[in-house]
Amino acid sequence: MTLAIDSEKRALVQQVGQRLIERVKGSGVTLVEMQEDGKGPRLARENGYSTGAATLFTGSGTLLRIGDRLFLLTALHVLKDPRKERVAWIHHRHGGTLRVEQPAIVMAHSDEETDAAVLELHPDWARERGLLDDDTSFISLTDILPVVDPEDLMPGDCIAIYGTPKQLTQVDEDGRALLRPLIYVGTYEEPWMSALVPPSLAVLLEPLGLGSESEVPTSTPDPAGMSGGSAWLLDPKPPLNLALVGVQLGQSKTASKTMLRVGLIADWLNLLATGWGEDVRAALDRSFPGEAENES
Repeated sequence: MTLAIDSEKRALVQQVGQRLIERVKGSGVTLVEMQEDGKGPRLARENGYSTGAATLFTGSGTLLRIGDRLFLLTALHVLKDPRKERVAWIHHRHGGTLRVEQPAIVMAHSDEETDAAVLELHPDWARERGLLDDDTSFISLTDILPVVDPEDLMPGDCIAIYGTPKQLTQVDEDGRALLRPLIYVGTYEEPWMSALVPPSLAVLLEPLGLGSESEVPTSTPDPAGMSGGSAWLLDPKPPLNLALVGVQLGQSKTASKTMLRVGLIADWLNLLATGWGEDVRAALDRSFPGEAENES
């Protein structure tokens, strides 16, 4: 049976759309790929991501802070080439027309099976750009619900996925970007039914359950470009409770519905626990006793 957001919950979602964006956009980034052309880095032009001389992005990402260490969570397929000199981003914090820039990356780890990727950012680079001036640019471990199995959620739970669909994003040849981040709201329907992928969530996209910075679109933009974006368990009733439960990895469309595939946040926690030092593992153990050791 197809689940749907009931009318009361739908109305609440519409009312809190702007507040949802404000809560999560500071930790959002749009990712692009850089390539060398003999004159320094430039935006890579490839496979439908170009508009004339301009190039659009490859996907979305989410910033996480653990103690004094700073991380970017995304999907591996978004990075295409995870070498740190090829990664660039557009940070969403201030909105409007923004610049593409290359973050200072300390190291990167990824897992091809789960499609999880984590990059560590240099704190001095983040500090110089004011990203550490307040708590709006990075989520914390207290924002995470450590979902390790689809059964940790209930069918009908409201899921909000944040990111920037490529059809609503413009990047000019000088690397200036005009973004329109969106919250796609849907309902968790069932585990993603495929033996080819690790356990993940199938979220039924609700065409009218959208929040944006300016208005609710009259039609649903294609979710392409949302991969790597954050997925939140949403209780739209005051005080608007949110918990990060996963990362969006893909989609499946039929004539009647669009399903978004959400990877479980435990896959990214496992990558952090195994790829970084004892301080990160200890912080995960304190926040999620017993979860950091789970196999992905």
